[in-house]
Amino acid sequence: MDAQHKHIEEAEAHDLIALSAEAQIRRRRRSFWRRVGWPMVGVVVVVVVVFWQWGLSRREACRQALKRYARLAEEEDLGTLPPQLLYQQWRSLPLGSAHQPASHYLLVTGNWLLSPGAGEKLPLAVCREPHWVLFVRGRHVLYRTADGEHIEWVPEERVAAIVEEATKDALP
Repeated sequence: MDAQHKHIEEAEAHDLIALSAEAQIRRRRRSFWRRVGWPMVGVVVVVVVVFWQWGLSRREACRQALKRYARLAEEEDLGTLPPQLLYQQWRSLPLGSAHQPASHYLLVTGNWLLSPGAGEKLPLAVCREPHWVLFVRGRHVLYRTADGEHIEWVPEERVAAIVEEATKDALP
């Protein structure tokens, strides 16, 4: 029986050593992921914030450029020109401090000669390409209302008809 007891004790000791080794491995893994995981999460957060800010700054630069071009178009009275001449004059507007060239915007030339009714807004220009802000795509649209001209950020899903109309009017 002593041999059998000894064999059982050795097996129990071996099992305890194995359990202890497994527990140590688990502790090391947890410790590793605690040391590495939080910095990884931090890096991901920093990257997301950087891309978000980059998208917002590009979007704001586009908005400011469109605002500037709208002001120049109003000063030069481009709204009274025929569509082909309107497009040529729009594209020749000076870049100045704008971060986007005038060719970045498509014109809805048919609306430039129209006057909006009460509560109506007519699209005059739209960004040629959509802008991304994290997971949201959209474009700036220059509208004319009874109160004057203003710019709105419109999600890509809602701007399709305006882009289609502007593309139809666009010159090659």
